[in-house]
Amino acid sequence: MNNTEQKEFFQQCLYDALLGLMERKPLESINVGELCDAAGVSRMTYYRSYDRMEDILVQHLDSCFEEFVQDVDKARDDLERIVLLFFRYIGETEARFFRCLANSSAVHLLSDRFDSYIAQLVSLVLPEKNLSPYAFSYMAGGSYRIIVDWLRNGQDESCEAMAQVILSLLNCLKYFDKSR
Repeated sequence: MNNTEQKEFFQQCLYDALLGLMERKPLESINVGELCDAAGVSRMTYYRSYDRMEDILVQHLDSCFEEFVQDVDKARDDLERIVLLFFRYIGETEARFFRCLANSSAVHLLSDRFDSYIAQLVSLVLPEKNLSPYAFSYMAGGSYRIIVDWLRNGQDESCEAMAQVILSLLNCLKYFDKSR
């Protein structure tokens, strides 16, 4: 195993251990020693990659988004399919991660990242739109709240139903199009 592969392996061990611990206790109650013991790695290994535990979550969140964008690229012309893929990704493919995040003190990480994620998605999916910055705020804030509430409510609606909620809200974007 080369250095890059070894680093990725240890990062995956830390991620898996952190999620396991977060399922049992609040993030702020987990210390680095406990995390390293659960992951089977040394503190030095942890500190080579991360300054704080939230960095593990941010790294995975960014990785999830990058993976999702690759799927979006394949379905670029079908907004309904993209929104459904989005909810399936959050609610099925990465459900454990997003549930842990939504129910933790680190939920703000999702909000913090959503602005840039939404801007990237809109530029991929709706490149012809000249949207106001307020439209991005609306989409990021609204999507964030909808996702967090959905996860905290135990995903009480299907991915399909949630996709319809977002699609109906996206219809409002025509009022934010500056080219009209």
